Amino acid sequence: MARDRLRTGDLPRDPAERTMAGIPDGTRWCSVCDEVITRPIVLRLRYANGTVLHFHGRCHDAWLMERQMPEAP
Repeated sequence: MARDRLRTGDLPRDPAERTMAGIPDGTRWCSVCDEVITRPIVLRLRYANGTVLHFHGRCHDAWLMERQMPEAP
């Protein structure tokens, strides 16, 4: 899913200006898998343009790995 969202431009390749972790309250959807984040933590990434993305830990890891891969032609 992370690879597809990077390819379509739904997720950025550049790192965020700020990354924060917190306890989820069940009101945020993951930017990779579109599931509600209910446990154990939510990662929130903030970009200079005001964009905020939320991730499950495992989805964030997948995004980090996939964004380092070269873009397909």
